Amino acid sequence: MPHLSPMTWATFFIILWGLMAIIITSMWWFMYSPMNPTLTSTMNLPNSDPWKW
Repeated sequence: MPHLSPMTWATFFIILWGLMAIIITSMWWFMYSPMNPTLTSTMNLPNSDPWKW
């Protein structure tokens, strides 16, 4: 493990945590966003209303 100053480690972990939060949020948004028809089109048959069974 390289010897770095505490401020360098803090900055590194803050940036890493921010990137992970952005990636997870964007993935969750694209999967569960009601404006995105990809999930409903893959979970249901084509030309079918997902709210009517």
